[in-house]
Amino acid sequence: MAELNRGAGVTTSRGDVHYVVTEYGIAYLYGKSVRQRSLELINIAHPDFRAELLDAMKARHYVYPDQKLETIGRLYPQQYETTQSFKDTGPILFRPIKPTDERMLQDFFYSHNEETVFMRYHGMIKTMHHDKAQYLVNVDYKNSLAFVGVIGETGRERLIAVGRYMSSANSNFPEIAFVVHENYRGKGIASFLLQQLIRVAKSNGFEGFIAYVLPENTDMLHVFDRLGLVAERKFEDGVFKLAIRF
Repeated sequence: MAELNRGAGVTTSRGDVHYVVTEYGIAYLYGKSVRQRSLELINIAHPDFRAELLDAMKARHYVYPDQKLETIGRLYPQQYETTQSFKDTGPILFRPIKPTDERMLQDFFYSHNEETVFMRYHGMIKTMHHDKAQYLVNVDYKNSLAFVGVIGETGRERLIAVGRYMSSANSNFPEIAFVVHENYRGKGIASFLLQQLIRVAKSNGFEGFIAYVLPENTDMLHVFDRLGLVAERKFEDGVFKLAIRF
């Protein structure tokens, strides 16, 4: 149900609520916009009712008309969460990406320098609009999955790394991509993300990955070489195509 019954009492204003907890997760609401609050609450509702709640929020113009939630009908795989520390870092929480991470993903994108953007997206992309960010944060946890590395306290989290795979129809080799913030490179974070993605992909029946890496991106090429998983390497149209078998 998207609203209280007429005449129902409310004893706490929305401005006073910091956390809402259900058996499906925790929503941190303090200081967030109405749109962000709506998505946070939908994301911790029972999966069977998320579509109804999303439609209600669209009808009230609380969220974008094209707002998507791939988590409708799906449980968040909390078992994939893990905390790891690296050289000169505090603990980093690695977890599957959530639809509510859209704003954080945009902030992460705008923290990149031009070289990082070029290496990750193979072009000079200047903006990360809602439609692109929404596409990247909505995964089904099986055919598409992204792990994020997050630091900071609740409500002040900051994203410092993303690794993802996305499968296409009739392919048992999803495409993978990584980006680690400039301040956190050379610590083994990309290798850790790759190992996490391999573990989940294998459990979902995939045989390997495909990666497209620019020849200038020597750091990423070294990540794959160190793990000894590259079964085939081709240079096509100015990009290395790597076939990685588990």
